[in-house]
Amino acid sequence: MKFSVFYIGLVSIAIICASRFLPHLPNFTPVIAGTVFLTYWLKNKHALIISALGIIVSDLVLNNTLLASYQKGFTLLTFDTFFSILSIICIYAISNWKFSKMNVQNVLLSTIIGSILFYAISNFGVWATDQYSMYTNDIPGLLSCYILGLPFITLPSDLFYTVFLFVGYFLVKKIFEKKAIIAH
Repeated sequence: MKFSVFYIGLVSIAIICASRFLPHLPNFTPVIAGTVFLTYWLKNKHALIISALGIIVSDLVLNNTLLASYQKGFTLLTFDTFFSILSIICIYAISNWKFSKMNVQNVLLSTIIGSILFYAISNFGVWATDQYSMYTNDIPGLLSCYILGLPFITLPSDLFYTVFLFVGYFLVKKIFEKKAIIAH
C-alpha cells in the first residue's frame, strides 16, 4: 500500500483539525496518537511536519473564531501553540527512537510517554505564560498549575486513538494483502 506523503499529510491535517473543531469530549482528540502513528507509518520527518501543521492550522482557526474574544485582533500563533508544537517534537523524537524495534509494548510506551510529555510541557506553558494571572511565579504556582491541569490529561484518548489507528491500519493492510493474493 503506497500512498503519496502529500495526500497522507492532507488527510491527517484534516483529521487533526476536524477532531478539534467537531463536538467531542474535552481533551479527547487523536493529536498525540496521530503523531505516534504517523511516526511509525511514514518513518521520516514528514510525520513531525504533518502533526505540527495540524496543530498550527487548527489553532489558527480556533484562535480566530471560537477563541477570538480572548485575542487582540487576528492571531497567527500563541504561546499555547508553541508549547503544543514543542510537545509534538518530543513525542515524535520518543516515538522515532522507540520504533527502532516495532512491537505493541513500544507503541503503548510511546503513547504513554507522549501523553505525559504533552501534559508536562503544555501545563508548564500555561504556567510560564499565565495570561490570566491564575498562578504565582514560583514552584508552588507551577505545582498548582499541574494539579489543576490533571482533569485535562489526554491519556485516555491517546490510548484509545492509538489502538484505533494501529489496529485499523493493520486490519486494512491485511485485507488489501488478501485481495492482492486473490487477484494474482
